[in-house]
Amino acid sequence: KLDDEFFFEFSTATPTVREFLPYGEVSTLKPTCFLLFNQKIDKNEIFKHLCVVRGDEHKISNKQLELVDETAAKSEFKSFINEKEGNYEQYVAFTFKDDLLKATQYTIQVPEGCPSAEGPLVTTSEWSASFNTYEPLKIIDWFPNTNDEWQKTALPGRTWSLTFNNSLDHSTIKKSLFRFEPEVS
Repeated sequence: KLDDEFFFEFSTATPTVREFLPYGEVSTLKPTCFLLFNQKIDKNEIFKHLCVVRGDEHKISNKQLELVDETAAKSEFKSFINEKEGNYEQYVAFTFKDDLLKATQYTIQVPEGCPSAEGPLVTTSEWSASFNTYEPLKIIDWFPNTNDEWQKTALPGRTWSLTFNNSLDHSTIKKSLFRFEPEVS
């Protein structure tokens, strides 16, 4: 028999988002979003609570989102899912049914009160993260450049270049896309 009463108190962790993708600027108008939680979740329950807000404060309906199937998610986010045993029950991945707007910020929100699959505790505060869609294609620099202090023009036989704000599919670039004045032979 113990001389004194023994008392021990503990608490379990509330669900929180540990990892989120994408971040920064995305190169597609239908990105896949991935949220990895610190514990097991019910994907369908979390999905019901998710909120996506466009930069102009327009909320995107969850009917315009769709869960990514498990095989695709495990392929695309393999390193996150395989990082730790049990992660396969701790994530939700979704995408958009329609293209997003270009040059727009999107914020993903997990509201306070989202449930866990590990017990009665829920998220205690709102969590959010943002990403941006790419801007429409434009030329951001060129060489030679009349503003260049060192080389304002190109001599015959020298190279010239254009720099765009987005990546290009080089297989679609044809000489006919460019017009030179005066005409170069």
